[in-house]
Amino acid sequence: MARIKLLPESVANKIAAGEVVERPASVVKELIENSIDAGATEIWVEVRKGGVSLVRVRDNGCGMGREDALLALARHSTSKISEASDLFCIRTMGFRGEAIPSIAAVSRMELTTKEPGALSGTRISAEGGKVGDVRDVGAPDGTEVVVRDLFFNTPVRRKFLRSERAETSQIASTVISEALSMPRIGFTLIADGEELIKAPAVEKSLDRISSLLGPEIAKGLLICEGKRGAISLAGFISGPELTRGTRADQHFFVNGRAVQDKILSFAIADACSGILPAKRHPVAFVFLEIDPSEVDVNVHPAKREVRFRDASLVRDLVRSALSGALGGSGMFRESGVSPFADAVREPEDGYQTKGGGGVFERAPIAPPTVGYLPWEGSDVLLDEKADRFRPIGQIRNLYIICEDAEGMVVVDQHAAHERILFEKVMAIHEKGKGELQSLLLPVSVSLSAAEAALMDGYRETFRSLGLGVEAFGKNAVKVDHLPACLGDVNPERLVRDVLGELMEEGRGRAVRDGIAEIVARKVCHAAVKRRDSLNAEQMQKLIDDLLKCVTPYTCPHGRPTMFRMSKAELDKKFGRT
Repeated sequence: MARIKLLPESVANKIAAGEVVERPASVVKELIENSIDAGATEIWVEVRKGGVSLVRVRDNGCGMGREDALLALARHSTSKISEASDLFCIRTMGFRGEAIPSIAAVSRMELTTKEPGALSGTRISAEGGKVGDVRDVGAPDGTEVVVRDLFFNTPVRRKFLRSERAETSQIASTVISEALSMPRIGFTLIADGEELIKAPAVEKSLDRISSLLGPEIAKGLLICEGKRGAISLAGFISGPELTRGTRADQHFFVNGRAVQDKILSFAIADACSGILPAKRHPVAFVFLEIDPSEVDVNVHPAKREVRFRDASLVRDLVRSALSGALGGSGMFRESGVSPFADAVREPEDGYQTKGGGGVFERAPIAPPTVGYLPWEGSDVLLDEKADRFRPIGQIRNLYIICEDAEGMVVVDQHAAHERILFEKVMAIHEKGKGELQSLLLPVSVSLSAAEAALMDGYRETFRSLGLGVEAFGKNAVKVDHLPACLGDVNPERLVRDVLGELMEEGRGRAVRDGIAEIVARKVCHAAVKRRDSLNAEQMQKLIDDLLKCVTPYTCPHGRPTMFRMSKAELDKKFGRT
């Protein structure tokens, strides 16, 4: 019996659609890029219910005649390449000839298009990939694609989508990326009747950045320029005063195409090493122009990734240009003193200003730091023996050395402090217990359209954790109170970092851990300071607070807070056995 068989066309089309259409944002991306290739100067996007109910993309581009419109719905049809060699010199945004038929295969689609000068346009309807009604209609020049009931015939794919707000946020992120890549095209995004993005055409990339992400970000950017051989770079990067907890605000464009690329991400990390604070990431916009024959854009079905012929040359150019803008040498640094050290220096007098911005009284610094030790088992018993832990000193302001009747216990003060804060914040969420501090001057935070859409879905979660976040006009929130245990945390940085974390986490971890725990983990991490020298009283207080925790052995990220070396092990090390 033959085991190999040809798949039915309907199955093959759904497989192709699965590669190209991962979620509603994928539909928006493919349709926008078709509009760009059609020479549009204005692109309008409308979505409903996270794009599952409706995605509508309309442009004023060149449009199509009836024959071309019908061919656009056929697999492997395109106007952008004609022979195999063209694949290695792509000059358009799209080229595969799969986007329209793949989208049609998993939706109910309607395509309306008209060429300039034509007496009428053409409207074609399709359901599940099968073409239905074709007729002449009155229509403006350009093309409109309406996608309804996405994944209606692939319910498993629909089941794995995130919430409507999360999908809307992804769509907004997609429109932002495309708009950043093409500042001379006007973009509009309307979600569930609300205008999320209005970006008129502009001449300069910095003006587009300002309109999409806010003038505060645009003002904090440094210009980057560079050239190596046939590759040129223009872009912007932020200094230490404007950083993020994730790489969500790093944007890369190759020949006008928004891409994700690890080589470019690593180059930014190299450029910032020794300049920006540890575990902080700059806001960056990198625009590369390169001979199309020197870059392969055909390595990913959704065209998100690229492969450079000379990756090391690209990496060195990006690293050098960005490092030069930051005042560095462009060389990789293992260590060194940052020229912006004063901007990130911790207070030296043992006190911090609570509430940020100098609006609260000065109070003793909480005792956190960085660094982790290997976990060697949960043999540190903390019940009736807890009161016998006696701190006797610190190692490099990183670890607290304690003794008890059983031997020695080493505590990571950074991990311990995170655990303490995490449980205090989660107690506010779960039991409504915990002290809150009101900010004398509420802090307003301007958000991108993607961040604002995400915040709408999670605002109550923020509030349940003691973070007073309220809507404050379009695409903005204000923070008016925080958990008192967070001390000097910067409210604006905190909100942005948490939203960045939520955007990167994805559905899987959010379902597994719960949104509240993700937010709480990020909140506590943001509140922990760098290494501090502690006196005996401060060390004892930290240990006492840790031992009161429900889960004292690990930090919220699962790293150990302590390990034991028994008296017997110590004796063996010194030959006393």
